[in-house]
Amino acid sequence: MKPALNKVLEAIDGLPTLDALKTLNNAMARLLDKDGSDNKKELVFDGADNHTSQLLYYSSVGRSKIRKDPELQDYIHDIARHMMLDEIRQACVERFGEERTPSRSSISRYLQKIRRELRKGEGL
Repeated sequence: MKPALNKVLEAIDGLPTLDALKTLNNAMARLLDKDGSDNKKELVFDGADNHTSQLLYYSSVGRSKIRKDPELQDYIHDIARHMMLDEIRQACVERFGEERTPSRSSISRYLQKIRRELRKGEGL
C-alpha cells in the first residue's frame, strides 16, 4: 500500500491544496463508479480560495435516482424549463409512477446541480 500512496503523492506534489483535493476527490469518484456499488462515500470540501480547503463532511452518496434512470432524467430535462418543482414531480408520478419518481427535494437538488455544472462549463 505504501508504494501506491507514494506514487499518488508524487503525482499531486506541487499542486495547490485545493487542486490536489479536487484531483483526489475525482479519482475516488471514478474508483467508486468503477466499483458499481451504490454504497459510496465522497469527500466534500469547500475551498474559500486557491490556498485553503476545509473538509465539510463525509457522507453517503451515490448516483441519484434521477441519474440512474436515463428515461426519467431526459423527461425532467424536457419539462423543467416549463414547470415548477411540484408540477415536475406530479408529471413524473403520472408518467413513471410513485415508486420510480424522486422526491421534490431530490428533483430540486438535481436541477441545482445541473445549473451549477452549466455555469461552471460556461465559465460564469
